[in-house]
Amino acid sequence: MVDENGTLVDGDQLLYLIMQFYIKEGYEFGGVVGTHMTNLAFEEKCKIQSIPFC
Repeated sequence: MVDENGTLVDGDQLLYLIMQFYIKEGYEFGGVVGTHMTNLAFEEKCKIQSIPFC
């Protein structure tokens, strides 16, 4: 994905930002779904925060 300035934005970064927003705003969600291309670091961040990753 590319932002309004043409800067490449990684999909894992977007997922992480959305996840952090949901946590901050108190939304209840059952976890995060990724693909086989999802970064291992993202999966580890989910584990640290006790968020299920599928």
